[in-house]
Amino acid sequence: MKVMKLQLHNTFVIPPVPDVSGGMVHRGQGQKGKKMGGERDIFGHSTIYLAAHLFPSRLFNSVHHSAANTVSERNLPHCFSLVVVAFFVAVAAVFASCGKDPVFVQGDYIYENEDFTPVDNVNGILIHWADTMDIGEEQKNVIRNLIANLVRVEGGTFQMGAQNADPAGSNYDPEAQSNERPVHEVTLSDYHIGKFELTQQEWCTVMGYELDWSEQYGKGDDFPAYNVSRSEALRFLEKLSAMTRLPFRLPTEAQWEYAARGGSRSLHFRFSGSNNADDVAWHNRNAGGGLHKAGEKHPNELGFHDMSGNLWEWCSDTYGTYPATPQTDPITESGVQYVLRGGAWTYQPAYCRTTCRDAYNGNTASVSVGFRVAMECRP
Repeated sequence: MKVMKLQLHNTFVIPPVPDVSGGMVHRGQGQKGKKMGGERDIFGHSTIYLAAHLFPSRLFNSVHHSAANTVSERNLPHCFSLVVVAFFVAVAAVFASCGKDPVFVQGDYIYENEDFTPVDNVNGILIHWADTMDIGEEQKNVIRNLIANLVRVEGGTFQMGAQNADPAGSNYDPEAQSNERPVHEVTLSDYHIGKFELTQQEWCTVMGYELDWSEQYGKGDDFPAYNVSRSEALRFLEKLSAMTRLPFRLPTEAQWEYAARGGSRSLHFRFSGSNNADDVAWHNRNAGGGLHKAGEKHPNELGFHDMSGNLWEWCSDTYGTYPATPQTDPITESGVQYVLRGGAWTYQPAYCRTTCRDAYNGNTASVSVGFRVAMECRP
């Protein structure tokens, strides 16, 4: 049995063509096996079937009954004209859809010209899985969870840095160091940043191998990934971006500090979420000789964990002196060492303050250093 198939753009294929009476239509046959003009009849019924998939049921039923009545009256020219009109209207609708903006729905597909591509919608962030990479469902679930734990930070203007000279002045902190000055105005756009430091499970899921982790310092799925050089962190972010087609990166130093302070909800604590380091940070006086699982301490005003203590975190900036003038979405790229923020389980509580800064060689790894992911907000 030969069945006609109609294919548009190599993506839309019409299934076997049904007769309007409910049976299969054969070439050269019409309703109930009667001779109805061969090619002309197949063309007409194919068009009606295409219309049934593209038009609302009320409109299709009207066309369907009109066509059936016409056939029963053996008014073939009228029937042929009707199905030709329906055919070209249907084709026009398909072509018109190519120029429309994609509509994103979880578990659905986006239509972009000639490609049907599956996407995931996780908290409004669209994961466009790379079809050139072998990504298993277990990997996808870990990555979905990582993305679900991204926090959208609303941009704003704040005073960055700290000073210890004027108790009545802005951002006074008696333990502020010289590299935290001058206090200066910074304005940021919206961005996403991870609620937790990147975990060992997330690292292994993307990269496929472990780093130099040990039971002595902390090892397991929920422990932060440490002994990560900045160069290795960038390779992770590059691969994660390729897998999801999302623009992952390290946070800028300004983005990191704004998030650690609590953003627009800041209560101006010295540490990220409290004036008491023990409430929010693992440091050398309470960590017990090793780092701890991500998220065990209280979060800050925006829900971030461990931005004080546990691990120092890489930023995208090179290390340098602060400018005195107002800045908008700043990033420093002219130094030789790279910024670290947040303090660590091996350091005193003063290093866990939200304004404390340090620097490290980008190719060097340490048991005290990890990172968290960031990403720009898409329109």
